[in-house]
Amino acid sequence: FSVEKLNKDFFKTYKEFNERFWKYLAENKTYHNLLADEKQTDEDKKQKPIRDFTKKLLGRIVFLHFLQKKGWLGVPASTIDWIDGDPRFLQNLFQNSKQKDKFHSAALKSLFFETLNRKRKNDLAPATLGKDIKIPYLNGGLFDKDIAFDHDFDFPQDYFSNLLDFFEQYNFTIDENDPYDSKVGIDP
Repeated sequence: FSVEKLNKDFFKTYKEFNERFWKYLAENKTYHNLLADEKQTDEDKKQKPIRDFTKKLLGRIVFLHFLQKKGWLGVPASTIDWIDGDPRFLQNLFQNSKQKDKFHSAALKSLFFETLNRKRKNDLAPATLGKDIKIPYLNGGLFDKDIAFDHDFDFPQDYFSNLLDFFEQYNFTIDENDPYDSKVGIDP
């Protein structure tokens, strides 16, 4: 596989998902009212916060694919080291969700703002994210509380289903030149 072609294909489809998500928010009156910059007169500038919200949401999910690839999500609570995590943590979290149409507000909101962004005893994750598992605390700012902490933003079930299926087609790697990584992958 050509890394250049792989990256072009990935980002072309990623851009399509980004557009689909932000347009859904822009067309929903409640979400539009929460996110749009009504001080702006130009429609493109008015919708910039909606696009920014979506960009951050998808960026968070991409980053989590790197973490799950490293085995850092869903690590058994009995494990001392950060190994043996679930390489399909997000996909399994979605599949096990009882309300897939509320995946963002019911699962991702807890993962982003109450788990990855908060120190917890022994890094134990809330039971809503999995039984007896650890998820690391990250303090880099990507999971800082934002408007999604105070408000529920949800999407049709197929939005996350299709997005996660799309991401699963790719090998998320930290080093595409790693001799032990036999698949061409998307790197940061």
